[in-house]
Order: sequence, then C-alpha cells, then structure tokens
Amino acid sequence: MDAAMISFSHLQTMRLLTRTTKRLLYSLDVFRLLIRKYGVFGLYTLIKDDVLFDYRYGVDTYSSIDKEDLFTGERLALQNRYFPSTFGLIDLAIEEARNILGEDIRHCHLLDYGLGKGKVLIGAVKNGFEVARGVEYTALLHRVAVRNLEKLKILRNAKSIQARIPIFADMHLPSAC
Repeated sequence: MDAAMISFSHLQTMRLLTRTTKRLLYSLDVFRLLIRKYGVFGLYTLIKDDVLFDYRYGVDTYSSIDKEDLFTGERLALQNRYFPSTFGLIDLAIEEARNILGEDIRHCHLLDYGLGKGKVLIGAVKNGFEVARGVEYTALLHRVAVRNLEKLKILRNAKSIQARIPIFADMHLPSAC
C-alpha cells in the first residue's frame, strides 16, 4: 500500500467518525428534549404507542418532515416543520369530545383538516368512528397518509374513511353529527 492510499483511507475514516459523532450528539440532544417535554414515563409511552406502532405495521406516522421538503417560495417562510400528533393526544381529544357529545360520538363525522400522515384518522378508527375524513394540502403528506391507511387496510375496509387533497371549489363540510 502506498502512503496516498493510507492517508485517503484515514481521511475517509475521520470524516465518517465526525459525521457519526455529530449524529450521535444530535440524537442525544433530541433525547434530552424529549425527556424534558414528556418525562421518562411519557417518553416510554410515546415510544411504545407511536414509534413501535410504525415499526410493527410498517407505516410512517411518527417521523417529522422538514418544511423545506413540503413547501417552496413564500409558503416556506410561513410554515413550520411537520411534526405529527401522538396517539396519546389523539385519544385524549377523542375522550374529551366523547365527554361532551356522549357515547354516540361514533356516529359523528370526524374531519381532520391538515391530515398529515393520517394519524388522526387511524386514531378515529381505533376509537370506533364510523365516518372520518382527512384533507391534506401537501402532496407529499397526502401520499404518505394514503400509503399508511392502505397498509393498515383502513381505506379498503372502511368505505367512509377518506384521505384527499382538497379541491376547494367542491368542498362541503358534513353536519356535526
């Protein structure tokens, strides 16, 4: 081996080590942030209910998406990064609605405007909603939502579950219940 080959290999190793260290430090920062935000038990619940759900069913409902991947131009400055809701928050919101509207909430229409990756529709189905619709205005998130709902067989098995990109001229909202 000549010296140029060894030094090139050493340089590549150092770059890889530097990138890996930066990713690890970023991951530790994220971990600290999550501990601060959710606490140890909350983080455990988040991993158990959300992250492992994605892994178990081969879907993508938990990961965030940078705004640069979703928007361009003027819209980019007005938007934030996409970060999905948690199943814990979705279940809590549905429970609060059930407390207000009663057990017949299953017969109400659920409309998720800003569908994202479809997590609220998944939560609605898990909580027994018969009719749930989601409207997403970014093509990337819409594709992910449809793929998630299809993988979970929600779109095929429930004719009233819909995910779509809005065509504002023909949109109408169903009555509350």
